[in-house]
Amino acid sequence: MRIRCDPGLVIEVEPGDRVGLVSGLVASLSGHASSEHTLDCDTHFEIHVQTPPDRSPFRIVVPKAAGIDSDLLALCTAYCQQA
Repeated sequence: MRIRCDPGLVIEVEPGDRVGLVSGLVASLSGHASSEHTLDCDTHFEIHVQTPPDRSPFRIVVPKAAGIDSDLLALCTAYCQQA
């Protein structure tokens, strides 16, 4: 996983990162009280995480690439289809 500011916190999922790691990070950074909105951006998914007022919102970028956890890609696809 790679973390950058552009603006705000952006977390980039890398090959080998698993869905459990991503969900644990979201829970840790958001304090377990967040809402997420997932966008399909052709080459990647972008998850916008809205947090409680005492925490900063952030984004997670999930590339549609070889080596990315298939469970994570499936979840992103399902969230986009719900919208």
